[in-house]
Amino acid sequence: MGEQPDLTTSLADWEIRRPRILVAMQEIMGPLPGPEKRCAVDMQIEEEIDVGSHVRKLITYAAEPGSRTPAYLLVPKNGPPPGGRYPAVLCLHPTRHEGHKVVVGLADCEERNYASELAGRGFVTLAPAYPLLANYHPDLDGLGYFSGTMKAIWDNMRGLDLL
Repeated sequence: MGEQPDLTTSLADWEIRRPRILVAMQEIMGPLPGPEKRCAVDMQIEEEIDVGSHVRKLITYAAEPGSRTPAYLLVPKNGPPPGGRYPAVLCLHPTRHEGHKVVVGLADCEERNYASELAGRGFVTLAPAYPLLANYHPDLDGLGYFSGTMKAIWDNMRGLDLL
């Protein structure tokens, strides 16, 4: 029989496993960027469309100096819940050429339209494009990345900062 996976069943287990996971991940994907890549997210709205229960905004944000990430930001129209803040969700898309359009209902893939469904239920959703999909072609080498996967991780981390 094969070796059993190293299961994490408690916070203490996670604290032991996490450093090993990060080392293995970065061996394959390249190093996770540090504070030198942080800058103001500087969100810019390219397009804004009322789609009924929410407003769909095509935006870009500065994930790092010299690189802007395209994304869809969906904002409910019914106003924030008590307390004045919307719940928010980072909505990642499948690896299809339409990219982030899939999860906001702009591709022929209705069963994956979950960002729009969540926005209709009162969540702010952010659907960033994945590098090399949906006309998003950052200069990975020039920005210092070994892989598009690590660039996507950084873009997604900065997307959470935006939310």
